[in-house]
Amino acid sequence: MLIENFRPGVMDRLGLGAEALLALNPRLIYCAISGFGLTGPLRDKPSFDIVTQALTGVLSVNGEQGRPPVKLGLPVGDMSGGVFGAIAILSALHERTTTGCGRLIDVSLYDGTMSLLGYLSQLAFLSGEDWRGRERGRAIRIGDAESRREHCRLRAGDDGDGAQAE
Repeated sequence: MLIENFRPGVMDRLGLGAEALLALNPRLIYCAISGFGLTGPLRDKPSFDIVTQALTGVLSVNGEQGRPPVKLGLPVGDMSGGVFGAIAILSALHERTTTGCGRLIDVSLYDGTMSLLGYLSQLAFLSGEDWRGRERGRAIRIGDAESRREHCRLRAGDDGDGAQAE
């Protein structure tokens, strides 16, 4: 198994590309993780977590409405590559037990992070509504409060659920 995280073409220039190594060892599982994948118009562009968060829209759903976007505290763009890469590798290992063949796995940080937006991206595309900030859907953030023991975030739902701690 080989896992690499270079821009497309770097491993080929080093003589370690998927085609060359799979020819030497057809059982090899070769996982290439890059910002935008091995194909497509952005394949040669470098990417960092902040780029992935910005281009996928993750920045736009974090923070407050009417204020600038806020970067997530976790490097979700980078983490998506590791998570989806691991899932793909496990699938390829299972496949190899049946077929005896390895494969090339192409993991895009952009694609993985976009998928994590889930219903938010669907609602934005289908409704045309502005889903930026945390106040969206049925739960409306009211505010933060401090108690003697901990910090609380309160929100109310308009569907009869009433106030609830977040």
